[in-house]
Amino acid sequence: MKKSLTKTRLSKKSLRKEADALVQKFADGVFCLLCGKPAEVIHHFVRKSQSSYLRYDPANFVPLCNPHHFSIERKGDPFLQQRLMKLLGKGRVGYLETTRRIGVKTNREFYEDSIEKLEQILQESSLMGFGAVIGSSL
Repeated sequence: MKKSLTKTRLSKKSLRKEADALVQKFADGVFCLLCGKPAEVIHHFVRKSQSSYLRYDPANFVPLCNPHHFSIERKGDPFLQQRLMKLLGKGRVGYLETTRRIGVKTNREFYEDSIEKLEQILQESSLMGFGAVIGSSL
């Protein structure tokens, strides 16, 4: 596995940016859950501001094209959100609802651990395909 350079990072902010960039790599080679076009962004079903615990949990990742992401994030389209809930399924939505209130201390260690886990998942997904890895979270 490729070693992360997080030990040389000086700030929590730079670690968070590195982890957030890794999350977006989950959109590579997958398709928008709503329309089937190539995904351009990973949407967080539970907003990052609502749960640091779920910020880097693949169960909270939803691959979307930019137009659908814009419709959900900026327009607040309730029909798309309901459709996402159906597509994700009761089990996954229930897990997200239950775990979103778990508190975590977002210190350097949290971000370093998150980066390590995301890198491991991305490496596994390159071997098995993202759908197989994310499917285990469904």
